[in-house]
Amino acid sequence: MLDSYHLFAIGASWGGFESLVLPTTKTITRSIEPAFPLLVGPTARYHVGLEEVEDLKADLRRGMEVLRAFGNGAASENAGGR
Repeated sequence: MLDSYHLFAIGASWGGFESLVLPTTKTITRSIEPAFPLLVGPTARYHVGLEEVEDLKADLRRGMEVLRAFGNGAASENAGGR
């Protein structure tokens, strides 16, 4: 999913203007309670930059399509193995 992005680069934000995404396994400790403590599995943190909004939305759609295709493929493999 993350590799399919054209505008979102992988990296941490240092206050720059570019859009970034940071994959995480939720091992980052925080001083406040997580907003969604029941979420499990890999997550990604997004920093939205100053690129054109429609371009950013298209990039996110592309990534979601890749994720959806991966999920459907995994579901098909699991169903076939029963």
